[in-house]
Amino acid sequence: MMSRSFSTSSLINTKITFGTVLLVVFGFSFMMPDMFATSLTYQTGNLALVATVIYLVAQRYKPSRVAICSIAFYLFLVTASALHSSPGFGLSFVVSRGRTVVFVCLVDLMLRREKRSTLGLLLFMLSLAVFADFISLVLFPDGLSYGVNTTDGVGYEHYYSEWVLGNKNNRMYWYMALVTVAYWRHRLSPSFFSRLGLVALCVVSLMGAAISESSTSIVALSIMSCGVLMGIWPELLPLPRVNGYLLAGVYLAFAVAMIVGNVGFLGDFVQQAFGKDLTFTGRADVWTKALALIARRPLSGWGYYDPDSASILYGRWDFANAHNQILESLVEGGLLFLLISSAPIVCILHSSRKCRSSRAGDFTTLAILALLVDMLLEQILGMKIVWVLLLLFDSMLIDDELRAEGAIEAVPDLPLRRPASPLRNGHMALGGSHADWK
Repeated sequence: MMSRSFSTSSLINTKITFGTVLLVVFGFSFMMPDMFATSLTYQTGNLALVATVIYLVAQRYKPSRVAICSIAFYLFLVTASALHSSPGFGLSFVVSRGRTVVFVCLVDLMLRREKRSTLGLLLFMLSLAVFADFISLVLFPDGLSYGVNTTDGVGYEHYYSEWVLGNKNNRMYWYMALVTVAYWRHRLSPSFFSRLGLVALCVVSLMGAAISESSTSIVALSIMSCGVLMGIWPELLPLPRVNGYLLAGVYLAFAVAMIVGNVGFLGDFVQQAFGKDLTFTGRADVWTKALALIARRPLSGWGYYDPDSASILYGRWDFANAHNQILESLVEGGLLFLLISSAPIVCILHSSRKCRSSRAGDFTTLAILALLVDMLLEQILGMKIVWVLLLLFDSMLIDDELRAEGAIEAVPDLPLRRPASPLRNGHMALGGSHADWK
């Protein structure tokens, strides 16, 4: 059966359901940049949050693996923060983090029920956010606005540049989410123009990282761009199938070597040889402090600290977290929380390894590698868009596997309800097929 076109008309012809309305309202509130947010957008988001919870319960929603990981991550962090009375714990923290989890669950449900229209809506909303951010980068390369941090212990105000989607290190996840949605759409309906659009998105993403002078983002986005090229033009990069487990093992060994070596001989060697700390970014002091905090509470962690409180905790006004996802997870929740934080990555790499399509598998594996590279120097699981990105990775792999098996090849979207029986009064109903429910 021929697949439907992914032209702009697919967005216009989107079937309006209550779930679609929720996705639009909740999505715009969820993706609204902080600098443009008002009390109206916050109240709208809270109403959408409540409505979505009721909708998910009414639909007897069963979360996917990544959605379960996001729920576990949220519940554990909230519980640890409450038990330790962490400075960052409060109603706003509970609601804001809960909003992320509920939105991830909504997207999860809608991707399974109205995949194509949901991808079209996500592409539209993410495109608006990324376009606005890129324009702000081009027009204001030194920053559209400036964040303020006054916790240096002396009282001086310190500024850092921000654009529509944040500072130089936390903008790339939005670009990655847009590329992933565009790549999934290309997988469903490949064309020359969809390939051209993906290449253009990769170029724009790299240009944005270069303008904001984020070297970490440049490296990570370059890795993901290689995954895109391997997915759309495999003849350009005729590489063998990427082994996600091998990459994860090498990464883990390298990450542990950096963290442990930072307080040992390796850190001293790099300092003497290159005149810089082992991280090459000035994060060595923060990592040392994080290790000291972990040693004091290795099992329970310290809970969530808001940026100002974290700056005091780490003794650096310019660092609001451990700037390493492994260390941050250990500081916030201990060893069990680190395992919960790692679970979605493991699930996606497992799905990538099982995926019959080398293109989809390699794209996802390299995209995960890009996130892992960023995790070396940043904590990313506190970013709301990252959980949506992880869900997109896993959902795309599952969808690709189902299509390879023929389970959903006959219908463009999984139906909201079980279709009517193909046999009516002894005759085959129009549009019915036994392939609909293999």
